[in-house]
Amino acid sequence: MALAVAATVGLPLTARPAAADAASDAVTFVDQVNQLRASKGLGLLAVNSSLTSIAQGWANHMAAAGTLSHNPSLASLAPANWQTLGENVGMGPDPTTVNNALVASPEHYANMVNASYNSIGVAVTWSGGTLYVVEDFMGAPGVAAPTAALLSAASSTTTAAPGGYRVATASGEVFSFGATGPLGNGAATVAIVGTPDGKGYWLAGSDGSVRSFGDAGFHGSLGGTPLDQPIVGMAASPDGNGYWLVAADGGVFSFGSAAFHGSTGGTHLNRPIVGMAATPSGQGYWMVASDGGIFAFGDAAFHGSTGGVHLNQPVVGMARTPSGHGYWLAARDGGIFAFGDATFHGSTGGVPLNAPIVGMTASPDGQGYRFVAADGGIFSFGDAPFYGSTGNLVLDTPAVGLATGD
Repeated sequence: MALAVAATVGLPLTARPAAADAASDAVTFVDQVNQLRASKGLGLLAVNSSLTSIAQGWANHMAAAGTLSHNPSLASLAPANWQTLGENVGMGPDPTTVNNALVASPEHYANMVNASYNSIGVAVTWSGGTLYVVEDFMGAPGVAAPTAALLSAASSTTTAAPGGYRVATASGEVFSFGATGPLGNGAATVAIVGTPDGKGYWLAGSDGSVRSFGDAGFHGSLGGTPLDQPIVGMAASPDGNGYWLVAADGGVFSFGSAAFHGSTGGTHLNRPIVGMAATPSGQGYWMVASDGGIFAFGDAAFHGSTGGVHLNQPVVGMARTPSGHGYWLAARDGGIFAFGDATFHGSTGGVPLNAPIVGMTASPDGQGYRFVAADGGIFSFGDAPFYGSTGNLVLDTPAVGLATGD
C-alpha cells in the first residue's frame, strides 16, 4: 500500500462570495479534477462517501485552526480495502483560484492525475471569508469509474467572474456560470450568442426568431418569414449592434450593423451547415458544415478544413481565434481540429460522454476553449476556467449552445 501526501497550497484571500455554498463548492472541485483527468485521457474518479466524510472532518479542523495541515490519520480512517491514498489541502478565495494553484503545483498535480486512483472525497469549509478544501484520493479494487466527467449542478447565480459563460437549452432556458445571473429565458432555441461585453445575449430560433436580453439590442428577425431551410447558427457583429443568422443550406441573413458578404444558399453542399463565426472586423464570416467543410466570405481567410477527411463524429460548431487568423472546429465527440494560429489545448475525443457535444466557445485570449454537451456538461481546456455546469441536473430539453459571459 502507498500513501502520497502533497504539499499545502495557500493563497491571498478576498471576501467570501455572497453565493458561496460549501456543498456546491466541493462538487466544483470534483468536477475540476475530473475535467483535468478527462483532458489527459485518464480514468475519472468516483465520489466515495467515506472519503468525503473524512475530508469534511479535516476541512472543519483546518478552518477552526486557521491554517493548513494534512490529516495524520488518513490511512487508518480510509476504507479498509484501500491500496493507494493521497491528499491535497488548500485555502483561498474561491474554488477556481485554489484549483488553478493546485494544478500549477507539481506535488498536487501528481495526485490529481495519478492513474492508480479511482475514488475521491472532497469537502469545503468556509471561515471568515476563507475557503478551506481537502481532496482525499484513493485507489481500491472493484470501483466502477464514471462514464463522463462529474459536472456540477452549480447555482445559476454564480458570482460574476471574468470569462464566465451561459448555457441555453432547446426550450430557451438559460443557465449562467461565472457570469452575471440569468437575464431572461426565451422560447424554442437553436443558438445563443453573447454580446461583446458579455452583459447580454441573443437567442435564435430555427424559424429565425430572435430574442434579446441584457444589453443585447434587437435588430430584426425572420420570424414569420418562410425559409427553405431552418436556422442553425448565429454570430454577433463585433460592435454588438447587429448579428447574422445562418440556415442549414448556408443562407445568411444580416441585421443591424452586420453586413452581408455572401452565402451558400442555392449551392449544393455535401453536408449541412451547422454554425458560423464572424471575423474580428465584422467584415466577413466563416460557415462550417457537419463534415468540417469551411466556407469563407468577406475578409474571412480560409485556413483549412476537414472536408473530405473521414471523421469519427460530425462537426457541431466552431470558434475563431482573437486575431481571426485561425479557428477551431468541435466534433460531436469533443474532438478538436485546429487551423491557422489556433492552438490545440485538449479534447474529449475518445473519452466516453454521457451526452454529445453541441457547441463551443474560445477564451478571449485564444489560449483555451470550452465545450458544452447536450446535458449541459462543460469541458474546459487551456486557460478557460470551469465555473460549473448543468451536467448533474435533469434538463427539460437538451442544451443547444454556449455563449461567453461577462
